[in-house]
Amino acid sequence: MKKHWLKHLGLCMLLLAGLSAHTVLMAQSDPDGKSPATFTYAIKNATVVQAPGKVLNGATVIVKDGLISAVGPNVQVPVGAYEIDGQGMFVYPGFIDGLSQAAVKRPENPERPRDLQPSMPPNNIAGITPELRVKDYLEPGAKALDDMRKAGFTAGHVVPNGRMLPGSSSFILFGSHSEADQLILKNDVGMFAQLQGAQGVYPSTVIAVMSKWRELYKNAQLAQENDRVFASNSAGINRPVRDRVLEAFYPVINKQQPVFFHAPNQLDVRRVLSLQKDTGFNLVLVNVKQGWGMENEIKAAGGKVLLSLDLPEEKKATENAADEAKAREDRRTDAYKQHVSLAADYEKAGIKFGFAGVATSPTNIKKNLKTMIDNGLSENAALAALTTTPAEMFGVAGMMGTVDAGKIANLFISTGNYFDKDSEVKYVFVDGKLTEYESRPARSANNSAGNGGAAAANIVGKWSYTMESPMGATDGEMTFERAEDEYKGSMTFGMGGTNSTLDMRDIRVEGSNLRFSVMIEMGGQSITLRANGTVEGDNFSGSIDTGNFGSFAVKGARIGQQSK
Repeated sequence: MKKHWLKHLGLCMLLLAGLSAHTVLMAQSDPDGKSPATFTYAIKNATVVQAPGKVLNGATVIVKDGLISAVGPNVQVPVGAYEIDGQGMFVYPGFIDGLSQAAVKRPENPERPRDLQPSMPPNNIAGITPELRVKDYLEPGAKALDDMRKAGFTAGHVVPNGRMLPGSSSFILFGSHSEADQLILKNDVGMFAQLQGAQGVYPSTVIAVMSKWRELYKNAQLAQENDRVFASNSAGINRPVRDRVLEAFYPVINKQQPVFFHAPNQLDVRRVLSLQKDTGFNLVLVNVKQGWGMENEIKAAGGKVLLSLDLPEEKKATENAADEAKAREDRRTDAYKQHVSLAADYEKAGIKFGFAGVATSPTNIKKNLKTMIDNGLSENAALAALTTTPAEMFGVAGMMGTVDAGKIANLFISTGNYFDKDSEVKYVFVDGKLTEYESRPARSANNSAGNGGAAAANIVGKWSYTMESPMGATDGEMTFERAEDEYKGSMTFGMGGTNSTLDMRDIRVEGSNLRFSVMIEMGGQSITLRANGTVEGDNFSGSIDTGNFGSFAVKGARIGQQSK
């Protein structure tokens, strides 16, 4: 997709009247002084969804100097404003991702010392680095930010990569700034935690992680009390030993920061609630996928929730299946229904929730939201979970979350009701900076919109593959088929003690580029693998990102071809 940028106008704007109407203007909010001074925009005669349940028809929105300056049906358009015809379009407040790792670099794996004692490893080897800050790992200009903008997201809560305690989070704008500091609205929003053990050292199991959490929390309480006593009267008292890991717990102990605890399944939710009950920290359960039946416990704990935007694929029933196979399919169907109805159940229970996009592709978000709505979630509740609720949760409601005068110009314009299947995000404002996106051509399995219409590689058939990893080479097979305008596929996988056939998700073929993802269960954890590579004839080469386990090279070759 092309982006069109309007060049620096300054006082010459009146002399350049012939400039293309499709060009996009850059905003004022730019501390490095590289952008123009000011610009004013007028979105005219649009349907403005100011907030959930609050809609203005035939209204105008004025954006000036990076802020929304006016909203209403009878707003005067300033002289010289860049006008956007909003006839038939919908203006929404920019969506907020409650848990993201967009534009977050992965820290380098620390080198293990030769004399490493697995039972007492250094904290960084054990994945215990709460003193680190995600702001130090931001990559401004990352493609992931543009992918989120195309999906209507203009800001989000980003967390670092890692294991048990990766570090503190930040709230950032999903803008196109050149410096990381320009993206950040709030630093040290909270502590990010996971029930994810270290490899080959303590704590390696979930139970060990829980035990380590309690130990760290109680030691931090003692350390803080020692610091307080020493500060009040140091006479005759040895100076306390500084410990950055324990000091990172102080804001949590003092309830100045919440803990954003990754808890995708029911067992994880119960374990995290147990830790919260034992130690009393302010809790936000994040990336929750299987939280059904937990409403009362969550309410009792005063916990907040960020539901996952990732959903399982619905599998069609097998015709004339045997009784045993039919029973398995019925259980799978029931589990699928619980997944897709979870948000609706929480709405009925009166639990306020936001959404976490960390585990899904931006291209799947709208489809998954529509699936939730089709299974009982109201559009207003979905919109609140994308805007007002996370704005309140992260303390930015005064700056964003609604289309109101005085707020940051974080909004997008859709070609219709966002939740309609055929609507598209056409314009996006982030911090007053405007980006225009071209309409998507009709997607075809024989054609690639992302490569100027170039023919897509033929992937249909069966492929062998080999993935290299520190544990050795893993061999398997991949099978791709085409159904109408979509690809479907599966792959066999035998790494880390697993040995199963996995369904592929979000298969994309753009020219010679092939991307897809699969989800595996390993050591009681759900891990998403993301493949990205190049197809040349009957050969495939690229990499598979396994998340916290690293990225590994993969090669493949076609061994058979199914009918087209």
